[in-house]
Amino acid sequence: MADTLSTRPAVTADTLTAFSEAFDSRDANGLMEFMTEDCVFDAAGGSGGAPEAACLT
Repeated sequence: MADTLSTRPAVTADTLTAFSEAFDSRDANGLMEFMTEDCVFDAAGGSGGAPEAACLT
């Protein structure tokens, strides 16, 4: 697994637009393109804490 704490890709307006479009269209696979293997997504309703495979079902 890559070291995701010290390696951060640049965030651009295009990146934010692509993330927002995937989120708004409920494209789980598109959103996963922006996540690392060890990502935990904390939503306003609380932490899902589920592994990637559970998020895509």
